[in-house]
Amino acid sequence: MEVEHLLDEFLSLSDLHSLSLDLYFENLIQSMPTDSNIIDRALKMQFLLLDAAKNSSRKRASNHNSLTMALPPDLTFKDVLSAIVLSLILVIHPFQWQSLLLPGTVLDIHALIL
Repeated sequence: MEVEHLLDEFLSLSDLHSLSLDLYFENLIQSMPTDSNIIDRALKMQFLLLDAAKNSSRKRASNHNSLTMALPPDLTFKDVLSAIVLSLILVIHPFQWQSLLLPGTVLDIHALIL
Protein backbone atom coordinates (compact mmCIF):
# COMPACT_ATOMS: atom_id res chain seq x y z
CA MET A 1 0.00 0.00 0.00
CA GLU A 2 2.88 2.35 0.78
CA VAL A 3 4.37 1.78 -2.70
CA GLU A 4 1.01 2.61 -4.32
CA HIS A 5 0.84 5.87 -2.37
CA LEU A 6 4.42 6.72 -3.29
CA LEU A 7 3.75 5.95 -6.96
CA ASP A 8 0.60 8.10 -6.88
CA GLU A 9 2.58 11.01 -5.43
CA PHE A 10 5.31 10.48 -8.03
CA LEU A 11 2.81 10.45 -10.90
CA SER A 12 1.24 13.67 -9.63
CA LEU A 13 4.56 15.33 -10.52
CA SER A 14 3.62 14.93 -14.19
CA ASP A 15 1.67 18.19 -13.82
CA LEU A 16 4.92 20.07 -13.12
CA HIS A 17 6.59 22.08 -15.83
CA SER A 18 9.54 20.16 -17.29
CA LEU A 19 11.98 22.92 -16.31
CA SER A 20 10.91 22.61 -12.67
CA LEU A 21 11.37 18.86 -12.77
CA ASP A 22 14.79 19.31 -14.39
CA LEU A 23 15.78 21.70 -11.60
CA TYR A 24 14.56 19.31 -8.87
CA PHE A 25 16.38 16.39 -10.48
CA GLU A 26 19.57 18.40 -10.91
CA ASN A 27 19.42 19.44 -7.24
CA LEU A 28 18.98 15.79 -6.26
CA ILE A 29 21.99 14.80 -8.35
CA GLN A 30 24.09 17.58 -6.78
CA SER A 31 23.14 16.44 -3.27
CA MET A 32 24.24 12.85 -3.94
CA PRO A 33 27.81 11.52 -3.78
CA THR A 34 29.57 11.62 -7.14
CA ASP A 35 29.69 7.83 -7.40
CA SER A 36 25.91 7.59 -7.02
CA ASN A 37 24.08 5.89 -9.86
CA ILE A 38 20.98 8.09 -9.58
CA ILE A 39 20.77 8.69 -13.34
CA ASP A 40 20.97 4.98 -14.09
CA ARG A 41 18.29 4.28 -11.49
CA ALA A 42 16.09 7.02 -12.97
CA LEU A 43 16.47 5.51 -16.44
CA LYS A 44 15.66 2.05 -15.10
CA MET A 45 12.57 3.45 -13.38
CA GLN A 46 11.54 5.06 -16.66
CA PHE A 47 11.57 1.67 -18.40
CA LEU A 48 9.75 -0.02 -15.50
CA LEU A 49 7.02 2.64 -15.49
CA LEU A 50 6.71 2.51 -19.27
CA ASP A 51 6.32 -1.28 -19.22
CA ALA A 52 3.78 -1.12 -16.41
CA ALA A 53 1.81 1.58 -18.24
CA LYS A 54 1.81 -0.45 -21.49
CA ASN A 55 0.68 -3.60 -19.68
CA SER A 56 -2.10 -1.74 -17.89
CA SER A 57 -3.18 -0.11 -21.13
CA ARG A 58 -3.37 -3.50 -22.87
CA LYS A 59 -5.38 -4.99 -20.00
CA ARG A 60 -7.81 -2.06 -20.03
CA ALA A 61 -8.22 -2.29 -23.80
CA SER A 62 -8.78 -6.03 -23.59
CA ASN A 63 -11.39 -5.60 -20.86
CA HIS A 64 -13.08 -2.83 -22.84
CA ASN A 65 -13.15 -4.96 -25.98
CA SER A 66 -14.57 -7.95 -24.15
CA LEU A 67 -17.39 -5.79 -22.78
CA THR A 68 -18.19 -3.87 -25.95
CA MET A 69 -17.77 -6.70 -28.45
CA ALA A 70 -19.27 -9.57 -26.52
CA LEU A 71 -19.36 -12.74 -28.56
CA PRO A 72 -21.99 -15.41 -28.13
CA PRO A 73 -20.84 -18.29 -25.92
CA ASP A 74 -21.64 -20.86 -28.61
CA LEU A 75 -19.39 -19.22 -31.21
CA THR A 76 -16.97 -21.76 -32.65
CA PHE A 77 -13.76 -21.52 -34.58
CA LYS A 78 -15.63 -22.80 -37.63
CA ASP A 79 -18.11 -19.89 -37.37
CA VAL A 80 -15.29 -17.36 -37.17
CA LEU A 81 -13.43 -18.96 -40.06
CA SER A 82 -16.60 -19.01 -42.18
CA ALA A 83 -17.18 -15.31 -41.50
CA ILE A 84 -13.59 -14.47 -42.46
CA VAL A 85 -13.77 -16.49 -45.68
CA LEU A 86 -17.11 -14.91 -46.56
CA SER A 87 -15.78 -11.39 -46.00
CA LEU A 88 -12.75 -12.14 -48.18
CA ILE A 89 -14.96 -13.51 -50.94
CA LEU A 90 -17.10 -10.40 -50.79
CA VAL A 91 -14.02 -8.23 -51.22
CA ILE A 92 -12.46 -10.33 -53.97
CA HIS A 93 -15.65 -10.91 -55.97
CA PRO A 94 -17.96 -7.98 -55.12
CA PHE A 95 -20.37 -8.59 -58.00
CA GLN A 96 -20.67 -12.35 -57.63
CA TRP A 97 -21.61 -12.56 -53.95
CA GLN A 98 -25.36 -12.73 -54.61
CA SER A 99 -25.05 -16.34 -55.76
CA LEU A 100 -23.10 -17.62 -52.74
CA LEU A 101 -24.61 -20.42 -50.72
CA LEU A 102 -23.71 -21.14 -47.13
CA PRO A 103 -23.62 -24.79 -46.06
CA GLY A 104 -27.25 -25.83 -45.69
CA THR A 105 -28.72 -22.34 -46.06
CA VAL A 106 -29.26 -19.65 -48.66
CA LEU A 107 -27.37 -16.42 -48.05
CA ASP A 108 -29.71 -13.58 -47.09
CA ILE A 109 -28.66 -10.72 -49.39
CA HIS A 110 -30.78 -8.08 -47.64
CA ALA A 111 -29.15 -8.82 -44.26
CA LEU A 112 -25.73 -8.05 -45.76
CA ILE A 113 -26.72 -4.72 -47.31
CA LEU A 114 -27.29 -2.95 -43.99
